[in-house]
Parts: sequence; structure tokens; C-alpha cells
Amino acid sequence: MLCLRDLNLSENFLRALPPSISRLQNLEVLRVASNDLVELPNTIGHLKLLHILDCSHNAISFLPDTLKDCGQLHELSVEYNRLHSWHPIPSCTNLTHLKISFNKFLPKNVPPAFYELPRLRHLRWAGLMHLSNTDVLRLLRHPGTSNMGE
Repeated sequence: MLCLRDLNLSENFLRALPPSISRLQNLEVLRVASNDLVELPNTIGHLKLLHILDCSHNAISFLPDTLKDCGQLHELSVEYNRLHSWHPIPSCTNLTHLKISFNKFLPKNVPPAFYELPRLRHLRWAGLMHLSNTDVLRLLRHPGTSNMGE
């Protein structure tokens, strides 16, 4: 088992991450921003100690179900991708920081559990052109959410 805790592979023109990334069992921070990724490997869920995942500025259209298995995940940045689905974000109940701006989400498909992420304190959700007034009000009622839309 490798002891690497922080891995920054940003701005390397990567098209894929190898499934063997799961061998980095001690990894706490993974930054793969500004690459050419279209997906994350399903084995990402094996990174049980992962605290921070930054995969912003890629071409990712969905997140693997196994992301919910990263039980220590506190910060998730998926800004500037092509995400259509909220899944599995509402299952990541330890999230404190979430950046989801400039994706292809449809607010009508926002799952109710998203509004109830118990530890969420910072939300960056800009660039959603069709967000309804009702959805905005529900977010503002969330007791800890701040920095919305920054």
C-alpha cells in the first residue's frame, strides 16, 4: 500500500484515470482539475480516506455510484463539467463544501435529499439558468449553507 496522501494531477491533459488509483489507500486529497477527463473510475469508491476531490474543468458527464463510498469526503468540486445527474451527490452526507457551478443539471430533477445534506456549509452553484424561485428558497432555508453562487 502506498503512503501518498495528496496527489495533484491537474493540467496534465489526462483523458482517464486508471482504475488502479484505488491502490492509493491513504489518499486524502485528489486534484485532477483542468484535464480532459470524461469519467472517473468506479474504483474511486475504494479511497475511503479521501477528504477532497477536485475534478473541475473537465468533460465529466456523470459521477460513479461508488463516490458515495468515500465516507470521509468533505469537499467536492465538479464545476465546469457536463454533469446531468445529481446522483450520487445527495448520498455524500459528510460534504461540507460543494462546488457544482456550470454543469448541465436540470433543477426540476433536484432530489429532495440534496437540500438536506446535514453538514453542507459552503455551496457554489452558479450558472444554472433555469433554477426556480422555489429551489432558491429551499436552499436559503438550509441552516448552514453560505457562499451560494460565488
